[in-house]
Amino acid sequence: MSLPEFAASLPEFAVSLPEFAVSLPEFAASLPEFAVSLPEFAVSLPEFAASLREFAVSLREFAVSLREFAVSLREFAASLREFAASLPEFAAGLPEFAAGLPEFAASFPRWRGGNASTARER
Repeated sequence: MSLPEFAASLPEFAVSLPEFAVSLPEFAASLPEFAVSLPEFAVSLPEFAASLREFAVSLREFAVSLREFAVSLREFAASLREFAASLPEFAAGLPEFAAGLPEFAASFPRWRGGNASTARER
């Protein structure tokens, strides 16, 4: 800030001084209460630091879990792609499979209305 800029800001600064002066007694009155709370605050700092360390450990473990989950998702996606790639071959074999069903069913007489001994008795 140049000297002329500083000089130009002085009237604005001077206007704020009375408001600042009015707030000083209230601020001064709060200092003893603040001073009393400092030891309690100081005592809580090691516990807070320990909590932060535990939180950091938890975050690292969570990050590891996320990476493992991402690997599992990639493996699952690869399995799905492999499965999807096999579907056309599977679908292509269905007509042949369906064509063989009547012959397969014929090899089991009971499927045609009872078992073989019942058919002979009729």
